[in-house]
Parts: sequence; structure tokens; C-alpha cells
Amino acid sequence: MARKATTETQVEMTPEFQRWLKNNNVRLKRSDVRKNPEMLSAYHKEWQKSLRKSTGRRSLFSSFSLPNIDLLGLTANLSKANDIMKTIQSLRDLIK
Repeated sequence: MARKATTETQVEMTPEFQRWLKNNNVRLKRSDVRKNPEMLSAYHKEWQKSLRKSTGRRSLFSSFSLPNIDLLGLTANLSKANDIMKTIQSLRDLIK
């Protein structure tokens, strides 16, 4: 038995599309789809639109949020670490 070639009104039922239908509580019977293939086509177009919306450009800063950081305390600790590193390097130079 040869398969029918898909036409414009026929929609490929991918697992992603089936999940989307299930998540949106769309219950389709095969007989309904056979009688009215445009109905499934309309759902497929709506699914594709939802995919396009989710893949749009987003701001770099919208994807994560920075925790509250005490920048003054951070700079103080960095300067202490810098002083410690200078001391270690000077001791290293004395040993050589």
C-alpha cells in the first residue's frame, strides 16, 4: 500500500505538535479531521505561531537575574586578596 502524498491541507502530526494539542486540551477524532482537515490545519498554524513567539530575540539580562551583591564588600575583599598575592609574590622573589 502506497502512502498518500501530503497536500496543503494535510498536516504532519509530529510529537511536538501532538504534545501542544494535548497541553491545550484539544481533542480531535480522526473522523472529525477527515471531514474537516482545515480544522487541524488551523491548529497547526496556531502552533507554528506559538513557536515563532518563543524563539524571538530576548534581552541578555532578561534570561537571568543577578543576586543582591554588596559591591563595596566585594571590592574590599578583592583589595585584600590583591595585597595577599603581592606579599606571596614578594616572598617568592626573596626565596629565589
